[in-house]
Amino acid sequence: MSESLISKIDKRLEELRTNRTAASKKAGLGGTFIRDLARKGANPSIENLRKLAEALQVPLEELTTPQMASNDNDSIREADLGTLPVVGIIEAGQFRDITLLDQDEEFETINVARDPRFPRARQYALKVNGDSMNELFADGSYVTAVDFWDSGLDPKDGLIVHVERRIADTHLVETTLKQIKREGAVVMLQPRSTNPKHKPIPMEGEKGSEIVIRGVITGKWEPMRL
Repeated sequence: MSESLISKIDKRLEELRTNRTAASKKAGLGGTFIRDLARKGANPSIENLRKLAEALQVPLEELTTPQMASNDNDSIREADLGTLPVVGIIEAGQFRDITLLDQDEEFETINVARDPRFPRARQYALKVNGDSMNELFADGSYVTAVDFWDSGLDPKDGLIVHVERRIADTHLVETTLKQIKREGAVVMLQPRSTNPKHKPIPMEGEKGSEIVIRGVITGKWEPMRL
């Protein structure tokens, strides 16, 4: 993502006397959307930029760079075709202070092609740590994902999702994989684990926490042991 775009967004946030989290939520894109735009590998769809422009009360053109406009606002970079960036580790039950993360880090990549079902969506990979989903994904393997907002998918029964659980008024966040299970009007996020310590959690979250679906899992990848 262009640094000039992030500068434009931050300047507008200053004018509106608001912050990245509040503006992201106002756009209906989750509290970390703008922060993630600054991360290497971010590739937002034009629809998400349109929502952000509305929240910032600016024309869409102010958030589209000349390069994006010349490529139908949503082109896929050649570098994205054969690799995916590994943007983090999925580890249930472990909270991390997001203020300590290096947002300009060089991400590891894996040799997996983008999913053609989502040609204009941001796609990425995560490394699995632990056994909270070991019936499907082994410890040390990788999952591939598509950005939930970019995907256009609904949180339907059976989807495997990349979830963030945040503790209110702190910088602590837990990232985890769960499977959506609907029980009447209640949406539960279930582990798929042989370890009974991992329990389902309600999608609406518990008091003092917020749960956000960040991505939909599209596949898995495991390096051969040599």
